[in-house]
Amino acid sequence: MPGSSSQKSRLTSGSRRRETLFFIACSQITAMDERQRVGKDLREFEESIREVEKAKPPKEMQENLQRARNYANDARYFLEKGDLFTAWGTINYAHGVLDAVRRVMGLECFGALE
Repeated sequence: MPGSSSQKSRLTSGSRRRETLFFIACSQITAMDERQRVGKDLREFEESIREVEKAKPPKEMQENLQRARNYANDARYFLEKGDLFTAWGTINYAHGVLDAVRRVMGLECFGALE
């Protein structure tokens, strides 16, 4: 019978399996995108801090520069551990501290003119 409960059960079961496989695939794609995003943020941080160091930051900014480097190192650690949420958060802290240093030095925030 076309509307039998066993046929509905098979369709529902098949649909659930497809939904589960789709969810797993999307999770892997999202994780890859997040990993790539954190990697891009780390590369941009390195470029930004090189610009700051070239501009000879004042001595009173050294502690803040070290704090920014520490956050970037934390981001690398969490990225290696697969904790993408914390990696993303810590690299954003690094950028924030570094942007504050840049502003004090009269530099534009990194990427502001792009």
